[in-house]
Amino acid sequence: LEAFIERRENEAVELVLSLRALPPEDRKERIRAFAEASEKQGLQLLSLEQRSRLDQIRIQRAGMETLAEPGMARMLKLTDDQRKQVADLLAQRTRAQAAAGEKDRGRIRAEFERRLRNVLTEQQQALWDSLAGKKGVALAAGAPSQPPVSGTTGPKPSSSANGQEKPSNGAMKVAAAPPAKKPASSGAEQPAPAAPAGQASSGAAMKPAVGPKPGVGPKPAVAAAKPSGEAPKTAPQAPRVEPSSPSDVAAAKKKDPNPDNVKLQFNFHQVPWRDVLAWLADEAGLALQVDEYPEGTFSYRDTREYTPAEAMDLINSVLVSRGYTLLRRDRLLTVVNLDSENPVPDILIQFVPVERLDERGEFELVKTVFQLARLSPQDVEAEIRALLGPGRTMVLMPKSRQIMVTETAGKLRMIRDLLARAENPEATGAGMVELTLQHAGVEDVLEVARPLLGLEEDSLRNDEIQIATDTIGGRLFVTGRPEKVQLLGEIVKRVDRPSTTGSATAQAQPELKTYQIRAADPQTVMAVLQTLLAGMPDLRLGLDETNRKLIALARPSEHRTITETLARLEGEAPRFEIIPLGRLDPQLVLTT
Repeated sequence: LEAFIERRENEAVELVLSLRALPPEDRKERIRAFAEASEKQGLQLLSLEQRSRLDQIRIQRAGMETLAEPGMARMLKLTDDQRKQVADLLAQRTRAQAAAGEKDRGRIRAEFERRLRNVLTEQQQALWDSLAGKKGVALAAGAPSQPPVSGTTGPKPSSSANGQEKPSNGAMKVAAAPPAKKPASSGAEQPAPAAPAGQASSGAAMKPAVGPKPGVGPKPAVAAAKPSGEAPKTAPQAPRVEPSSPSDVAAAKKKDPNPDNVKLQFNFHQVPWRDVLAWLADEAGLALQVDEYPEGTFSYRDTREYTPAEAMDLINSVLVSRGYTLLRRDRLLTVVNLDSENPVPDILIQFVPVERLDERGEFELVKTVFQLARLSPQDVEAEIRALLGPGRTMVLMPKSRQIMVTETAGKLRMIRDLLARAENPEATGAGMVELTLQHAGVEDVLEVARPLLGLEEDSLRNDEIQIATDTIGGRLFVTGRPEKVQLLGEIVKRVDRPSTTGSATAQAQPELKTYQIRAADPQTVMAVLQTLLAGMPDLRLGLDETNRKLIALARPSEHRTITETLARLEGEAPRFEIIPLGRLDPQLVLTT
């Protein structure tokens, strides 16, 4: 497969070089046909299973943008109204990303991914997830797609022999969970009583139905998926959680002995913080220590998969706004009230080396030590203190040129970057690469590079790379992800080389020249040259009628065509010239 890719890349370069004389529309069509043929040949090297997996990866990377593809629309059976909504949302996303800065593009993409997904029905969402190779939340097939409508009559739950309530057949179920742990607090929230027959309560007020034991709060409605044929060993020990609607479910898509391999999804609606934090600690494999729970409930829905660390950071971002935070130290997860008069115990805040700050969440409170080389701690004290939040600390160690800072990992990464720029100001502006072309034109290189870099037609930037061009000087200025910049450099090496045919047109760079039009009509000259040179790459013609001059940016061979054409056009009209004579008599010259 690697040999095939290398061969086709070399053939692509040769193809582009051979198509320079064609009009742009013809070049694009030939390149498109070549790309389609390459894809078909490459797929033939893969097994059916590998092709299926490749298509899943493509769908996952493209996201909900695939809804605009005719094949996907047919498989999902999108209605005309749904197709129109998808097209409108994609157009809005393109405009929003074009107007947004680099930092906002990821947020905009996530927002429109959510809005595009909401266009689909639940069945279409499940089918799209299947095509993308994603496994759905472990819910029974009998789950209702909508909460009960007020005023409808539903079946009453029946009671088992041990006194536990059994749900009606239409209730949404979560696969069997491990034995539920009883919270130590006696003040746990009691489940809401079941609604009487003929009356349905709203989805917001519904709570999971649990056993009749007093003082035991409900376990968070989340469990790992098990095979449908496997039943719980002892039903009284592991009661099934029966949420009234999908909004009360937060499901882990996988359950793995290693917490780092667990993938979680959020689907909470007005779930008490006690249950949310217990669920998070259980899925992350941490021991939960709580002296005081936050008040209120938590609501959040997201189809994205999170690792336990990412889920913890998301929950932390909400808790910080309520005056609480989660502190992780080894396998202990502690909930701390930041508004308390007592400061956060320093022993609970874990020390993280600077080089491992990227492994911690944006809102996770940690401490680290920054080592300075050129500057003293006092030189940067004021700038760092301005970034610290309430209750955060900074300790200066002048003799060792070190600073210990306690802050969220996101702020500490910002301070790290600030100190790096202060210590090494010469590095400011690094990251931009200049590529100079010797033989090929700028557009010739971009014609090959755009599909390989994932750029749209006539586009010079996306989320991974940005390109600025100097057409006259034959230069490209590039910034972006290192691997993308390196790939463009490799493309330039392959395309920017002398033509194998030895043609001067393929090697020479455009030159700017002016031509004086003495006798011919300037408009006629312009029309004739535009007809003769139509489709030539990098050719620009301009006319100065006041001074009767033609301005041309063209390669040497095209300049020769212009000179010859102008000579023929000028030769068709009489010319008036003055010939200076030295010693000869004018009358003698005329007679001879």
